[in-house]
Amino acid sequence: MSSILAPATEPARRSRGRPRDNVLQERIKAAALSVLARHGFSGLTLERVCAEAQVPKATFYRRWDNPTACVIEGFLELWSEVEFENKGDAAQDLEVFAHRLIDLYGHPILGPCS
Repeated sequence: MSSILAPATEPARRSRGRPRDNVLQERIKAAALSVLARHGFSGLTLERVCAEAQVPKATFYRRWDNPTACVIEGFLELWSEVEFENKGDAAQDLEVFAHRLIDLYGHPILGPCS
């Protein structure tokens, strides 16, 4: 009896260079939001973001094209935590959603940015 062999699977390919450090990426996003909160949009500069995150510009540019793109990504991540959940009770669901929004506007960094 012949046995059927499972097709060989290729190992997952790793991209070139060192793998991305997610902690570093989060630190840069937090720094960008912090700079925005303190200095406003006109004060959101690459130099300030990199100084706040304590990273060289090249590290920043490997991830984003400009500070605005970094801030947008940070905003989207924070806002994605506030999704409306329909659990069947419209009044209760809206109240929970409203409290989540209030908490988000009270966020120590996002609040001043908004």
